[in-house]
Amino acid sequence: MHFYCRSNNGGGGIVIYTKQNIITTKIDTNFTNAEALNITLTNNINLLAVYRPPDSSRSQFLTEIEEYLTNDEHETTILIGDININTQNQDSDITHRYLNILRENGFTNTIQSTTREEIVLEETKHSCIDHINIKTKGNYHSGVILEKIADHYIVITSITTKEKGEKSKPNNKFNYKKIVLKRKVKEQINNFDWEKFIGDNKETNDTLYEKFTEKINEIYKNAEKNIKIFQKHEGNTWITEEIRRKIKEKNKLWGTYKRQPENNNLRKEYTTARNNLTKTIRQRRKDYMEKEFNEVRGNIKETWKKIMMITNKNTKRSNETILKKNFAKEENDMKQIAINMNNKFLENIEIAKQNINPQKIDDYMENQPQSMLFKFPNREDIRKILKNMKKKGPGNDGIKVADIKDEKKLERVILGMSILYRYFQISMFLFRYYRYFNRY
Repeated sequence: MHFYCRSNNGGGGIVIYTKQNIITTKIDTNFTNAEALNITLTNNINLLAVYRPPDSSRSQFLTEIEEYLTNDEHETTILIGDININTQNQDSDITHRYLNILRENGFTNTIQSTTREEIVLEETKHSCIDHINIKTKGNYHSGVILEKIADHYIVITSITTKEKGEKSKPNNKFNYKKIVLKRKVKEQINNFDWEKFIGDNKETNDTLYEKFTEKINEIYKNAEKNIKIFQKHEGNTWITEEIRRKIKEKNKLWGTYKRQPENNNLRKEYTTARNNLTKTIRQRRKDYMEKEFNEVRGNIKETWKKIMMITNKNTKRSNETILKKNFAKEENDMKQIAINMNNKFLENIEIAKQNINPQKIDDYMENQPQSMLFKFPNREDIRKILKNMKKKGPGNDGIKVADIKDEKKLERVILGMSILYRYFQISMFLFRYYRYFNRY
């Protein structure tokens, strides 16, 4: 999701939703006489969404859009939005100039039907102010959906940019979800010979944790199952049957009213239905968001996932992406990026050395024979830790706390082996780091 909001007042604004499997890149594009949101999609498709407020200069807007389209080098570009220039008004010089700019830059105005109907002084006014202009070598189909979600109808388009010989993927209404069957997880944990596992790996404490993690995740993998979900209505789950019914009711009243614009009773009935629908949509959306956050109350991780999703922040970034963001200069070569990271680390070590008094560390270590702050846990300490752990989602290692707490056999295994060596001998890590630090 990408969006643009006005910073100083209400109204206006643009939002673009894309499927999760489509890679998008936002492009900084500024118009003085319009609000704009520009992104590129997979297959080098350029999408420019525009809203031109009615009170902005049409002439200056056309100068801006002409400059943009002239400099556009994408093979496929879609200019879409509420332009507020009525292309059905063939007597307007602005309309002719607008259409000429589109044609000269290889664009086709694909919407000619009415996109807005309003009643003014008991007379129905028609206009085409919502446009989809396309430049492409592929095929496209555009149209108008006569549903008045707002005071405009919906405009849609479908573009095919596939390469020659490429087969289209089947279009169906099914979604697939991967789940882990708890029953299979339990069976595998109970049937696995954990005593033999410990015996085979008792001499490799340094890698025991990795092997244990690999085994548990292998169990999860074997317990996976893809289930098919049929969605009658795709999209926001807060769009209820009540809302759909009220939309149909409002549209029916609108169809009756626009045929009799002088009928004040019909106008009042339509206005009431429209306002009631708007109120219901806002309330259901509010209830949905409250429900979503109440379900994850107390779970900071899941709460932040919700926040990041709503604010369009990427919640999952690869290590490569993070490294490039922090250590890439102009190059994208991973070897050079690794060198940059190493140099930055050494630079920070030098800064830290200037602020640390090694003598104080030596004096402190002499009075701490086991560790700086941590003591070695015994079996009872580990048992208490396991008992008090909340059944949250899996950590970075993919292991679910619930499986450790619910499966007594697995809990005994953890207590009986040195798997927590990696976690609780932090003192050893700190001591090694201290020794490494003093070498410089």
